[in-house]
Amino acid sequence: MMNKQVMPTIVGAVILALLGGYVYFFERGKAPEEGGARPLSRVLGYKADRVWKLQIDRENDPIWIVRQKDRRGQMWRMEKPLKALADGEEATRLITELSDTTVERVLTENTSDLKPFGLDQPAWEITLATDDGKTHTLLVGGKDPGGSLLYLKPKERSDILVVSSYSLDGLQMKVAYELRDKSVIGFKKEEVQRFELTAEGQTIRVERAGADAWKITAPVVAKARKEKVNSILMTFERLKGTKIVADSPKDLKPYGLDKPSATVAVWVKGEKEPRVALLGSKDSSGDLYAKGAHNPAVVTVYSYVLSDAQSKVEDIKEPDPEPEKKEKKPANEPGNAPAEKPAANEPAANGPTIDKPIPKKEAPAKE
Repeated sequence: MMNKQVMPTIVGAVILALLGGYVYFFERGKAPEEGGARPLSRVLGYKADRVWKLQIDRENDPIWIVRQKDRRGQMWRMEKPLKALADGEEATRLITELSDTTVERVLTENTSDLKPFGLDQPAWEITLATDDGKTHTLLVGGKDPGGSLLYLKPKERSDILVVSSYSLDGLQMKVAYELRDKSVIGFKKEEVQRFELTAEGQTIRVERAGADAWKITAPVVAKARKEKVNSILMTFERLKGTKIVADSPKDLKPYGLDKPSATVAVWVKGEKEPRVALLGSKDSSGDLYAKGAHNPAVVTVYSYVLSDAQSKVEDIKEPDPEPEKKEKKPANEPGNAPAEKPAANEPAANGPTIDKPIPKKEAPAKE
C-alpha cells in the first residue's frame, strides 16, 4: 500500500507538469507533432537552389552576394562590403546550410510583444531573394534563458520561429574575405576537350581522343599517357589560391605575371574561349603568384602546381613500344654446339659404319 506521505508529492508533480504543459502550449506556442520539425526553406516556402541573392545585414558589417550569369554559366558577385567576385561554392554552401536549418517550433500566440524574444531591436537581419520574385527577410532576435534556442521572425509575418542557437553561428561570424573568389581556374575533367601548357617558349597541345584517351597534337603528334594527363587535369581542375595579395593590380610585373613562368589554357565542351591560368614568380615563402584570366585578383598557390604546368613532351608522350628481340642461345647449349663426328667403327645413328666400304654381294654362279 502506497505511503500516505508520498501521495501529496506525486500529486504536486502531476499538477506542476500540467502547468508546465499549459505554459508550453499557450504561452510559447504549440510544439509540432512527432517528426513535425521542418527546414527553414519549407517553413518560408522557397527552394535553396532558386536563391539568387543573400543579404546579411549586421551593423557596420554587411555582406551582400548575388548570383549572375556569364559566359561560363553562373557566377556569384559580392556587392557589399566591396564589389568583387564571390566564391560560388562557398556561397552555395552558405545558402544551403541556412535553408536546411531546422525550425523546432513555430510560435503563433502571444507574439505581439517582441521584447521577450529580443526581436523589438533585432541584432541583425537575413534576406533571401529567389528567382520567382519573392523576398524573405528574417529578423534575428535573442536566445531563450537556457541559451540553447534562438528566435527568428519573418518580417512580414506575426509568428516567431524557434531554432537551435548554434545553427546560425557560422553565418553570424562569417567575414567577407571568406566569401571572396580566390579561384585561378576551374572545370570538370569530363568536359575538357583540349588543353595547352605553355612554358619556356614551347606550347604542348593535348586533345581528347576518346572517353579516356588523349593525344598530343603539338609540337609532335603522339599518343598521350592518360595517367599523366589525368594528373595534370586534377591539379588544375579546382585550383584556388591560399590568399589574395592584390586586387586588380595595374602592373603584374612584381608578381612575375607579365611574363608568366607557365600558362595553362583549357577548352571545355560548349565554350569557344579557353579558361586560362597564369603562373608567375614565387613569393618570399616559396608560394607561387597566380591569376585567372576571369579574376582580376592576384593570389598565391602552392608551388607544386608549376611542375605539372611545365611538363615536357617526354613526360606526357606514351613511350614507343620496344622492338622484339630474338633470344640467342648460349654457345654451349646443344642446339648451337657443333655436331660431333661418330667415332671410328662406331655405327652412325641412322646407318652402318662409314670408315669401311660395304662389300658388294656376288651374284650366284649359274649351273
